[in-house]
Amino acid sequence: MRLDGRVHYDENFRKLVVKELKAGHGKRYLASKFSVSQDTARNWVRTYKAAGAEGVFNMGNRNRKYSYATKVAAVRDHIENGVSTADVMVIYSIASSASLGRWYRLYREGGAEALKSKREQQREARSAAQGNRSESRKPGGAVARQTGTQNKPQNVRPKKALLAQNS
Repeated sequence: MRLDGRVHYDENFRKLVVKELKAGHGKRYLASKFSVSQDTARNWVRTYKAAGAEGVFNMGNRNRKYSYATKVAAVRDHIENGVSTADVMVIYSIASSASLGRWYRLYREGGAEALKSKREQQREARSAAQGNRSESRKPGGAVARQTGTQNKPQNVRPKKALLAQNS
């Protein structure tokens, strides 16, 4: 058992589960055979349908990444088109219903932009800041300093001239 209280199933155990899933057994059979809750068995079945045997082996792995486009398409299919979570998992090969639930919440709270990863958001913020800096540059080396509605150029002196003046 992990420190967070969840059970960690080893590879051999997962192989047995996949064998039963390939044989077409459902959640009730899996729950009784492996002495787990039906919720756990249901998650195995969903994951197997969505991502195949590899998905079941990777369950619990937090390294699975999905593109922004996949997230938006999956969420819109569910929220706007009424596609069930189980079907969305199969269509987009999403291994975790928990990820989908988090995406649904983010989409409802902040729209499609909220589904971007932190890295994508930071990258956009940096490029926007760089774009603002390049737009504020004036020919001849002066930089525009905005105060209210007025744009007054700020004189910029080369470092050598400043050093010579201060000496």
